[in-house]
Amino acid sequence: MVVVYSILGCPHCISAKQKLGEMKIPFTDVRLDLYPDVKETILEKSGMRTVPQIYFGSCLVGGNEALQKLVNRYGKDLAQYIDKQEVSEDPTEMPIIPDPSTAIAEPDPFGFQCEIDESYLLLMEMKEDGILKTHGSFFSKKKNAFSGKEFIAWAQKRKSLGEGDQSKSAV
Repeated sequence: MVVVYSILGCPHCISAKQKLGEMKIPFTDVRLDLYPDVKETILEKSGMRTVPQIYFGSCLVGGNEALQKLVNRYGKDLAQYIDKQEVSEDPTEMPIIPDPSTAIAEPDPFGFQCEIDESYLLLMEMKEDGILKTHGSFFSKKKNAFSGKEFIAWAQKRKSLGEGDQSKSAV
């Protein structure tokens, strides 16, 4: 049994559910924004305030990033890996599947947030520093782009990378 706890509009939740769908792995999606009574229990159980939270049986896999790593590691054999995960006999250790009739009419997105996307944070820093500009020729212009030279100069300055410093990564 695979359970995905998610909230409406979370790109990481969408990605995780799409990947499971592509792999034809059945799952139950529990939107925490529709089941506020479940939120606190899930928080206590996992200690995580981010979604998605993905369970294989009674085993918390983690979020979308953890799922993608498992997909890369097991590929088509992921379904077999899931089947081998222990399912606890104790119902309190199993993921909670709320009764659909208890869903609230107005989604409540507060309390949980999407996983942090490091690429997004990097782009926001680049936007803040003004290196995202319009580039190109008269015939072809690209908005919100940057040249490799600009990126390297920015990374060296913003990320404290010196020329030839290979021990740190800008991204």
